[in-house]
Amino acid sequence: MQEPLSVQTPVNAEGHFHVLLAEPDPGAREALSEVLSALGVEVHAAETGRRALDIARRVPLDAGIIDAAFADMTGLQLLAALRESARFPVMFVGGATASKEARMAAADAGAWSWLPRPFEMDVARMTVRVFAGMLKTQGNL
Repeated sequence: MQEPLSVQTPVNAEGHFHVLLAEPDPGAREALSEVLSALGVEVHAAETGRRALDIARRVPLDAGIIDAAFADMTGLQLLAALRESARFPVMFVGGATASKEARMAAADAGAWSWLPRPFEMDVARMTVRVFAGMLKTQGNL
C-alpha cells in the first residue's frame, strides 16, 4: 500500500482533504473510492448529479472527480452547476471514444483532466495520483 499524501495546506477547518466522487456506476465508484482513500483523502461519493450538488452544498470540497453522464444530467451540466457555487479542480471521467470536441468542452468548462473509460485500475490509480500531484504542487493538497 502506498503512503497517503500529506495535507500541506488544508482548505477546511478539520484539516482534511475532501474529494467529491460523482460516478453513476457502482463498481467504478467503489474502485475509485478505494484509490482515493489509499491516497489519504476523504471521499464523498454520489451516484447522481443531484446528489453530487447536495454534497457540494454541505461539504467544503477541495477537488472533484465527476463522470461525463448521469441519469439526471450530463457531467457538463454538473460541472457548470458546481462552478456557480464553488471553485475547485475537477477531473472528468468519460468514454475512451469520446470525441475531441467532448474533451475540449470539458476542458472549456473547467475540467483539469480526463480519465478515459473503460480503464484498468493501474491506469486509474496512476491518473488519480497525477491529479493529486498537480493539486499538491498547486498547494491544494
